[in-house]
Amino acid sequence: MGVDRLQHIGEIEGQIIPRLKQRTAQQWFAEGLRRKIPIVPVPEIGDLVADEEKRARGAIVPILIGDETGFTAGSMQRLTATPPRRGGAVPGIGEQMLGRAHASEAVARVPAPESRDALRLPLEGVRVVDFSMGWAGPICTRTLADLGADVIKIEATQYPDWWRGVDRRPAYVLEQMYEKSVRYCIMNRNKRGITLDLTRPQGVALAKRLLADADCVVDNYSVEVLPKLGLGYEVLSKLNPKLVMMSMSAFGAGSAHRDCRAYGSTLEQGSGLPSVVSDANGPPVMSHTAFGDASAA
Repeated sequence: MGVDRLQHIGEIEGQIIPRLKQRTAQQWFAEGLRRKIPIVPVPEIGDLVADEEKRARGAIVPILIGDETGFTAGSMQRLTATPPRRGGAVPGIGEQMLGRAHASEAVARVPAPESRDALRLPLEGVRVVDFSMGWAGPICTRTLADLGADVIKIEATQYPDWWRGVDRRPAYVLEQMYEKSVRYCIMNRNKRGITLDLTRPQGVALAKRLLADADCVVDNYSVEVLPKLGLGYEVLSKLNPKLVMMSMSAFGAGSAHRDCRAYGSTLEQGSGLPSVVSDANGPPVMSHTAFGDASAA
């Protein structure tokens, strides 16, 4: 599909661009929100720095570089009980080198492990319930699984992880090729998996049984999905007070754009990056690497 589009790019843009010019970027953004389509305006970096809502949320924070002040992106992880520091001073050139040298010496003097306990992976004994799909969420939970956590991936047959592929031909189904997709296996290695219908009371009840004994739950759905299913943080924190919940919605539950659907490439657009990597007099340019997914994960 990608090659076909590139071969007919002139024809495609000839159909699309004149229609796009009939509205402003903000008007198209509003229409996208209404239709739940993942599109966002591409801002200039100056627009982001001047955005009061982003400063108030800590998405843009002040920093000190020597004697100069500036702004940078804030922490992506917003721990509710221990929020991140908003801004700070950037270390000077060579300021951290001494600490690194001492750290290297300390590592060299650590004796080799002799017992099974010393060889245990750091997250062994930690149970993670994984409500994620795609790239950002599964890589996050894959990292936890690689470090020894017991990750249980929950899917619904109506909405399987898209890395499985969509193919209803008999051979694909009978040979269970949806379990053998290379990309799916790469994204979800070291995990266990079950399917639950979370639109039915029985499915929600089974999910709660798992969550009652879990240490962590991860999702990368839109902000309203789990609360609508009766599995929002307010419910789960009462069910299991020790539970840590990592919710990876695109713009965060506290954002003015909380209802905006997005993928990693949508977040790249919203970050202003395409306006920086393009030619000075040209249109914004996408990298097509979906940096938002990997960075968030």
